[in-house]
Amino acid sequence: MNCHDPDANLASVVDGLLAPMLKNGAATFSGVTNQLIRIGIVRGLLLGFLICAVDVVGDALLTSLETGQPFWDYLLDEIFSPTAHEVWMRSMVTVACTGFSVFMNRDKQRNQAQIYQLAYFDPLTNLANAALFWKELADRLAHARRNHLQIALLSIDVDQLKRINDALGRPAGDAVLVGTAERLRQCLRDEDFLARSCSGKFHCLVRYSNSPDEITAIVQQILSATSKPFMFESGELISTVGIGVALFPSDSRDDHELFQKADAALCDAKKTGCVSKASCGVRWSAMN
Repeated sequence: MNCHDPDANLASVVDGLLAPMLKNGAATFSGVTNQLIRIGIVRGLLLGFLICAVDVVGDALLTSLETGQPFWDYLLDEIFSPTAHEVWMRSMVTVACTGFSVFMNRDKQRNQAQIYQLAYFDPLTNLANAALFWKELADRLAHARRNHLQIALLSIDVDQLKRINDALGRPAGDAVLVGTAERLRQCLRDEDFLARSCSGKFHCLVRYSNSPDEITAIVQQILSATSKPFMFESGELISTVGIGVALFPSDSRDDHELFQKADAALCDAKKTGCVSKASCGVRWSAMN
């Protein structure tokens, strides 16, 4: 038995009773499922025992006070009487099944939440990952088409991330990514969407109402925030980013083409450095 896992220890108690069922269901139930079934049934049994025990003890205490009959005599009579035995068994089975259903449903919801987190979020920064980004991009552009809205896609890449990893170690590079993610969050609004798609690359979806100058202001804010130094024991490190911007619908109405144009603008920005329309390190895909 595992002294650090009470549920597993309790589950082993009913293994003998469940062995035929689990053996027959081996083709359809995984080991994890079997463990959850045992734990759910044990929790239900314990809950049923507790409820029944409280009910019987309460009746015995009230009867003893009303009739003057010794409490323990009445309690033992109730526990071992045929009627009480039948009531106990029915109650235990009912509550065990209810408890099994409740706990299994709770564990299922918890597992589904964990699976969703692993499938759609980056474990380092806790931002949306590439899979969720593509889903969100398609959904937001579809909504924008129906409602005649304008959206900017920002492709952002941390400069010299490989050199940071090689010179200072992977933990330093990870710290830069986490810090950059937090600075990007602070520059965006609650309704904007931010994802880390791979390595040092981030993508933002920002809705704007009037002029692209709204996006220019956000880009300027991002450049200012991400240019601040990171502090390490060995000293401070200044990490910069490159930004490419593509606009929906003026640059493209297609999600894949919009993404390609933002990425092309990012590559251009990292090569040329400065563009007159925005600040240093930014290239607008529709601009010459």
